[in-house]
Amino acid sequence: MLPHTGIARVPLVQTPEGTWLQESTLIIEWLEQRLPAPPVVPTDPVHGYVARLLEDYADEWLWRPALHYRWSHAGDAQLLARRIVAELLHDMPVPQSLLRLFIRRRQRHTCATARRRDVWNPAPTSRRRPR
Repeated sequence: MLPHTGIARVPLVQTPEGTWLQESTLIIEWLEQRLPAPPVVPTDPVHGYVARLLEDYADEWLWRPALHYRWSHAGDAQLLARRIVAELLHDMPVPQSLLRLFIRRRQRHTCATARRRDVWNPAPTSRRRPR
């Protein structure tokens, strides 16, 4: 898969024509057009709306907890840092151990920053000073 897309991606599907689809919404649309039975999205309008809503939610919002589960545990962070260095940064003239350390620290900071954003936490209440 990596030679066809240039990067490890999930989800990734190769069509019978040899085209690579690498986005869940596009994959669902392709399946609906080419393989109409059984339908991927329910034919009932209400159920179809809920299915598309859930897909959009998963596609747009569940990457945040995915970041947490990928990078917050030391063993997973080490494995992923090794893969990123091996697949994307292998030709950089810097020791790979230093690159892996940089990637782990960067991702840990990114996850911590995302947890502090308003997206993760309710909006702070306004702080009015007493008169």
